[in-house]
Amino acid sequence: MLVRGLRNGAKRGDRLRPREAPARTADDVSIGFRDTAEPGIVDLALPAGTYQVDLLNAGGAVVQELDPEEATHLDLRALKAGTWTVRAHSHNGMHVRRFVVLGRGGTLWVNQRGPSRR
Repeated sequence: MLVRGLRNGAKRGDRLRPREAPARTADDVSIGFRDTAEPGIVDLALPAGTYQVDLLNAGGAVVQELDPEEATHLDLRALKAGTWTVRAHSHNGMHVRRFVVLGRGGTLWVNQRGPSRR
């Protein structure tokens, strides 16, 4: 019995399994995080032409709007533990990057793109 859309000799699962892991669509690597000498403070690298930066909570609500000059440093100690998003508005559109604050001490975790597991 043939399943519609499959060629002869193909198994049902072959068409449903992607050849590679999909790229993360929400995380834009043009927004970067760099450690500083001060614990709980990170430097933000923003895309060229950024004119507004928003900090969003896990629910998607804007918690803070920042001027790009103010957004060069981000104080993680002021944020609750959880998932956060930096949204940068530039002339090329919006760029978003998610990050996780692991505790009140300001520990940052960012998923760095790497090879996908099979």
